[in-house]
Amino acid sequence: MTGARWHSAYGRRLSELSVLVVDDSKHMRLLLVSFLRAFGCAKVFQARNGAEALDMIRPSMPDLVLLDWEMQPVNGESFLRELRDVENTPHCFMPVVVLTGHAEPKLIKAAFAGGASQLLVKPVKPQLLLERLEWVLQDDRPFERAGKIYRQPPIAKKPAAPSPAKDDFILID
Repeated sequence: MTGARWHSAYGRRLSELSVLVVDDSKHMRLLLVSFLRAFGCAKVFQARNGAEALDMIRPSMPDLVLLDWEMQPVNGESFLRELRDVENTPHCFMPVVVLTGHAEPKLIKAAFAGGASQLLVKPVKPQLLLERLEWVLQDDRPFERAGKIYRQPPIAKKPAAPSPAKDDFILID
């Protein structure tokens, strides 16, 4: 992988961000918009599907995208492939939080392999969304070229804390 670059929202505050919400459910879009406004986001745009979102990227230039995974005619996977294309600079460096109603390992792997910055399982709780957004703003993993797309390297797993051995405990009567 070559050509590292940080995403457009790195180190910024929620109050400075413009966010594009992409979901085929009007109810879900309105719910997410209300959460984002409550968090103090500067601007919030809405798209009904991936095709509409791709058309909005250039004129609206959002800093971050909240993306439903299962939509038609352009689903989350196709949207990410198009967005992350190396020819789509500077938009390919935009962080994307994928939203899905299905926490299947295959889907999660596909989302991150396609360039998702984070993932959140529906139903979305405001506190979890806020935590994911704040995490993305502090995410210092640069985007790197991986074939025909840019994506961030996998999140490094922290080593598990050693479990105490049986002899490490003292029984007190």
